[in-house]
Amino acid sequence: MFIGIRHIFLNLTSSSGDQKILATGPSENIIAIKEIFKNSSNFKLSQQQLSSVTATCTGITSGEITEKILNQMSQENIVIHQLLQTAMSMTLIVNSDQKEKCIQSLHKLIA
Repeated sequence: MFIGIRHIFLNLTSSSGDQKILATGPSENIIAIKEIFKNSSNFKLSQQQLSSVTATCTGITSGEITEKILNQMSQENIVIHQLLQTAMSMTLIVNSDQKEKCIQSLHKLIA
């Protein structure tokens, strides 16, 4: 099915016959996606309210930078549900109520 709204699929996992799709986008788009699938027998929406926070820089995949970021999140008691990496970015999936704290914590590393 094609959904005619702007969104980004971050990850797809499969376990025990269940597939999980992790999508991000502006809140109004996520609300629209939830509305589309809420009555579907083929989809179950998670009740977790999560947000994605992405750090982008050269060398983000180095163990040293990853360790610094994870240590900073741990010190700030930020729960990381998932970590996704590309060659130039690291995306942290955190509780929505910790999104701003996560952003501020990342900024502390470059201040």
